[in-house]
Amino acid sequence: MIILASQLSKLRRERKLMLKDVAARVGIAANTLCQFEKGRARPSLEVLCALADYYEVTLDFLVKGSDK
Repeated sequence: MIILASQLSKLRRERKLMLKDVAARVGIAANTLCQFEKGRARPSLEVLCALADYYEVTLDFLVKGSDK
């Protein structure tokens, strides 16, 4: 889960996006996304897929840190 939290935070910051904007696009609360980025909560598969689609990355990239 540490990798997921790191990847979510990294992707958002690299793209200079605000928590509230990303959260609104995937249909969750900004506080919930913050919890995911801090590793304090885990997203459902549905939300995880929505985040991967939003960032245009694979689930492997989000969860493992690489596409391999």
